[in-house]
Amino acid sequence: MNETVEASAEALFAARRDSRQIETVPGAWIPQSLDAAYVVQDAVMRREGAIGGWKVLAGDDPAPICSPIPASRFYQSGVRLDRSRLLIHLTEVEVAVRLATALPVRTAPYSTDEAVAAIGSVHAVLEMCASSFAPAMNAPHLLKMADLQSNAAVIVGEGVPLATDTDFAALSAELSYGGKVVERTDTGASWAQIAAAVAYIANMANARGHGLKAGDVLITGARLKHPAVASHQIVGTVAGLPEVVLDLE
Repeated sequence: MNETVEASAEALFAARRDSRQIETVPGAWIPQSLDAAYVVQDAVMRREGAIGGWKVLAGDDPAPICSPIPASRFYQSGVRLDRSRLLIHLTEVEVAVRLATALPVRTAPYSTDEAVAAIGSVHAVLEMCASSFAPAMNAPHLLKMADLQSNAAVIVGEGVPLATDTDFAALSAELSYGGKVVERTDTGASWAQIAAAVAYIANMANARGHGLKAGDVLITGARLKHPAVASHQIVGTVAGLPEVVLDLE
């Protein structure tokens, strides 16, 4: 057991459990590489419990940044959440996929075709981001990566069957607060980029000894983002997908 990793993971877990941000950390807690940050992520997950999905930044990077997300942080559209308790400071609108079949740990890597074949549905989601660190600390990037990539919650809209001929790169998306549109776009990751990211997560989860389960939700990166610093009804829409709604208190 690496005592430094375990101490940092315990502090990150406690920050979220107790809704109390960390004011300072020993220098030894700051990961010196992405792989080291992933080791801390796994130590945090041993405290959080079951994995309910993963976040990954779909795009041109063949090794995109990623993190497991605790099952306890997933909610259905229409939920009411406490912003202060969850330390939330940012909303993101994303496209997600839910797996219909498992991709368990195995020796051989998964191909993109195998990963795509496991997908059961596509969803619009809101990812609510938070930080275990006080703003004045100006936490470095790899420390935020260790903090489960700043995830606080994922709100999942109703799903639709996957249609791989959809032009995902050109899907329009909107984010509304209290009935007012605050962000809008018509660009995002293409289907080829999303499919590659799903395959990457299948193999990353495999390499880290987790595998992927039927029902896991994989979120593929922000299409829109906006600060979340007050109470609002938040609505995210992505063309062709049912809207996703959060009442943020």
